[in-house]
Amino acid sequence: MKNLLKFIGIGLVLVMAVYSQGIAQEAPVEAAAAAIANNDIEFLENDSNNEGQVVKHYPATSAGGTNAQTHDVRFYINDSDLNKVQDGLTTIKGNNGDANVNTIQNESTIELDADDIATIDATDANGSAAPLGGMTDTDGYDSAGTPKTALVANTLAVKLGTAVKTFQIDAQDDINGTFSLSADAVISNTVALTATYKFNSVQEYSAVPTGTTGAGVDINTRRVKVTSTSDSGGEWVAIGERVDQSRTHANINQAASKAIDSSIFAGTVKIGSDASYAASGDSTIWVQDGDTLTVTYYAAGTDSDGSGAVDADEIGSVIATTTATIDDSAPSIGNVSPADGTLTKDTSPDLSFTITDTGAGFGSSVTTFGSYVAVYINGCIVTDAELGVSSFAKDAITVTYTAPVGEKYSDTAGIGATKEAGTIDCTDLSSGDAASEAEDRTSGGYEINTTANNADTTLKRTIDGNPFPISIVATDAAGNSKTLGARTGGGSTDLDVYIDSAAPAASSVTGAKAWSSADKKDVDDNSSIKVVFDESIDIDSVQASDFTISGTGVTSSEIVSITSGGGTSAAPAAAGTAVYLDLAADLGPNAKPKVKLVSTITDLAGNELKPTSSQMTNNGGITLGTAADGVKPTLSGMTIGDNLLDSKETTKISLTSNENLTKTNETLANGCTCGSVTGGIDNDVDLDAGGAGGDTSKLSVTLSTPTTGSANIKETSAPFSDPTGTPSAGIYGIVMVGKDAGGNKGIGGIVKVTDEDISKYFTVAGKIGTTEGDAAWDNDGEELTFKAAKGPLADHDGDGELSDSIIGMSVGGTAKLSTELDDMHVEHIDLGEAESITLKLDSANNFGAIAVGSTVKISYYYVADDNIVEVDKDAPTATFSPADGSSTTDTTPSISVTWDDDEYGWDSFTTVTLTKAEMKDPAGVTTDISAQMTSTDNKSFYFKPTEALALGEYKMTFKAKDATDNESSDKSFKFTVKARSKTSISMSPGWNLISLPGEPADNAINSVITNSQVTTVLTYDPSTPGGWLTAVRDGDSLVGTLETIDASHAYWVLTNNSDAIKVDIPGYTGGVAAVPPAIDIVVGWNLIPAVSLSGATQWDIDLYLAGITWVKAKSWDAANESWIELDSITANDATTMVSGKGYWLYATKAGTLVP
Repeated sequence: MKNLLKFIGIGLVLVMAVYSQGIAQEAPVEAAAAAIANNDIEFLENDSNNEGQVVKHYPATSAGGTNAQTHDVRFYINDSDLNKVQDGLTTIKGNNGDANVNTIQNESTIELDADDIATIDATDANGSAAPLGGMTDTDGYDSAGTPKTALVANTLAVKLGTAVKTFQIDAQDDINGTFSLSADAVISNTVALTATYKFNSVQEYSAVPTGTTGAGVDINTRRVKVTSTSDSGGEWVAIGERVDQSRTHANINQAASKAIDSSIFAGTVKIGSDASYAASGDSTIWVQDGDTLTVTYYAAGTDSDGSGAVDADEIGSVIATTTATIDDSAPSIGNVSPADGTLTKDTSPDLSFTITDTGAGFGSSVTTFGSYVAVYINGCIVTDAELGVSSFAKDAITVTYTAPVGEKYSDTAGIGATKEAGTIDCTDLSSGDAASEAEDRTSGGYEINTTANNADTTLKRTIDGNPFPISIVATDAAGNSKTLGARTGGGSTDLDVYIDSAAPAASSVTGAKAWSSADKKDVDDNSSIKVVFDESIDIDSVQASDFTISGTGVTSSEIVSITSGGGTSAAPAAAGTAVYLDLAADLGPNAKPKVKLVSTITDLAGNELKPTSSQMTNNGGITLGTAADGVKPTLSGMTIGDNLLDSKETTKISLTSNENLTKTNETLANGCTCGSVTGGIDNDVDLDAGGAGGDTSKLSVTLSTPTTGSANIKETSAPFSDPTGTPSAGIYGIVMVGKDAGGNKGIGGIVKVTDEDISKYFTVAGKIGTTEGDAAWDNDGEELTFKAAKGPLADHDGDGELSDSIIGMSVGGTAKLSTELDDMHVEHIDLGEAESITLKLDSANNFGAIAVGSTVKISYYYVADDNIVEVDKDAPTATFSPADGSSTTDTTPSISVTWDDDEYGWDSFTTVTLTKAEMKDPAGVTTDISAQMTSTDNKSFYFKPTEALALGEYKMTFKAKDATDNESSDKSFKFTVKARSKTSISMSPGWNLISLPGEPADNAINSVITNSQVTTVLTYDPSTPGGWLTAVRDGDSLVGTLETIDASHAYWVLTNNSDAIKVDIPGYTGGVAAVPPAIDIVVGWNLIPAVSLSGATQWDIDLYLAGITWVKAKSWDAANESWIELDSITANDATTMVSGKGYWLYATKAGTLVP
């Protein structure tokens, strides 16, 4: 802001003079310089011309400070009454010697200042220096000080002793305080030479009394007090006499600023926004935003009590007062154009912005706008002469900048007409060091690079041109400052602009590549072409019609869609640098497509890449490039003669390619036409995470034609056997790899699994944290094992490496980036029945922790079923039911044998052929039951006897062989058929009311009741005429109208002893041809049983009689020969029914009892 202002008001008709725009940082001023009126006081600060100007606003804190920091404010008083003339007295004495040695010679120079006694010319008779008796002067008189205490003209008078004799003064210097006498003066220790005079000195008025009595008492105190709205107690402030009202903060108290004969007095006080400054006596005023700061000038105090000090009640009256407002709010900067982050191709963009301030504002004249704003571009100043104002008000200014015609921001900065390189260094922000500093620029550009390739990882783009900062500094009249942007650090400030002045250019063309927005990477796609540019392209400017496609292998030149890509997780700045052209048909084998640009596309800044008319005429457009062969061979016809190898068997796997294949002798790691074999129990080992291959085995392929070939699969040859030729049992997955002349590898025989949920393993129970003992997968080296749904894991990219075969993972629905997956690898594969994969964290910090309970899904490739070979050397194993050594009461038990031939991971050959099935009965007779064995899957076989088995031990013997004729040995087990335990019903001598809990195996009355001491059995059946059925003993049998005992009735039984009734009740089991009872209930009394289908021994009567309307039930206590009442209403009655008991029930409504 130290340069000249040329103000051109846009939209205003103003003709302005040239103004100096410098303002000291300490001096926020708002009014023109003016003399302070007599007997008045004002807050003043200096402008750039060191002229004191009235201040009406102050910030609460110093620039850039915290609320604990303070700063000084100054005020000035104009009052001649403060300037006082003092009376002076200087006394010179001699000693006791004679007159010759105490004579002051005439015309000798005499100092009034006692400090300079040695200059008096007093000599003895011999002309030697004469000793004197001493010299004194008045306090405050100092002819050697700064400023000197000059005498008031015509006030000096000299006399000797007490005589009223005035010596004639020969010479006199009022300024330096010297004089000489016209005659000698003889002095002694009793006769002194005295000089009286008046003099001017610097007048100082202290803030508070220095004492109340005795020496040092000062009544010239408490003349000025400063207060604020927040600090009403304020502080008394000392004042001192000064030369003028234009002293800076730095020199206001220096000797050169002090005066001896002036009406101008100044004082300084500190202000700060910390509340602790409210305390008195700290010389600081507490202020807050919006406070009124008041300075009051008082008349001299009265000292009415004679204490020699001005007490609080002796303060003089107010002479003058003035105020300023505390404004602690910085201005705002808005409506900035170009906005932060703007990318443009304009090499000299117009700049405009508005600064606003609702407090102190920006002065009242547009001519001083430069006092309130500073603009820097790329560190270099934009002079006030280059800025314009389109609107002005005290609280808002809109500032504009338009570069001169033909001048670019990238041009060299200069001084005047000198614009050579090195004249100005925009990066040099120092001041006063040399003419190259950024503040010295007055013309030219700002040395911005608008063509350098700039890969911006933050904004995820690549452009031509480096970011440069714009800095706008707005300062209000109180000195509060707001900065937007910065002078350094382009790309990391809050006002960065990018100028890209270069058109894009293509750098490469690649065939058979498409963009996966989900995985943020290239993927193989034979119907897509990738075009890479040197910077990000505005995809909205790109259309299919902008390109033509031709060349070898192009089966369709039609472009059906356009995709933008290129920004990977590892190189985010490449976003938009690649354009993918999706064709209507796949590229053919060995395709080398040529891409031409025939219309206009633009970069993000709008720079155009388009062919010239001559390029269109002569070349049909701009050739962007011709792709090398990027199409991978397509493998098909992969058939295996036999997927299950017998002993020493040899079979073949065949393949067919859609283009010529090469490199059959190369290794998997280097890329070959071959098979990549995963499998075998012996391959159940840890993998190598280094990516060097070696996790799978190569299967050599012989080409019968350039596009067809086969490989021998021999049980006794590697990789299906050990070095001795002994077959290695297990599952083998064979991935076929075909490599063309362009180095492209086609993969066949794999299937992709997407988003397989393995969340259950990310729990404490599911193994998470078992390595480190915590509840998250989050430590380097930590492992986690899960069971894969499909397998074996495939070498999906044909490089012999399996550690990278988990190709995707999501946690909580968020996909892991490829760079994150790189920090995890497959550590171990269990190709046995566990079918498990073990993952290991390499860098948990990069990969990120997976907590307990997370939803985790993975993607991978497995070997297709048709590409799996099994070497099976193991016979099937068997499990049985019933278990060996068990027993059963079921005389027609279900017997099963289940064969397990699933010995290997993801085994598809799991069925067997039953070769033996025999049953040996308790009598030692062996029966072949093969024909009676049934199976639905040829794994589990069942036998169900059609007739009841006799009681005793049975031995079952089975034998089976698998698909490769591995036959088991005899597998046997034994079980015993035992008699069923009989149900016992307790009896007491006399009458008993009983029932059966279930239907007996034989319901004849004499089969159920075998106790000969039972003499009578009765039952009541309302459906029978007369109701009662009876059986009485006649010899060894019970005979009568009651011939059977069932579970649908209750019975009265008369017995002579307490022998229990024991009856065989099979129970209501599955498959038994027995219907559970349903008992008719009539209105009135019913004799009902207590039947149990579940085997319960007792239950609540209300549950048993659910659905029956009844009012009373009775049971008989045979031991006590008494009735037991059962009532669902009366709380005191019994409510529990007991199995084996009979009950009288009185129903009020007919129904059906279903136990």
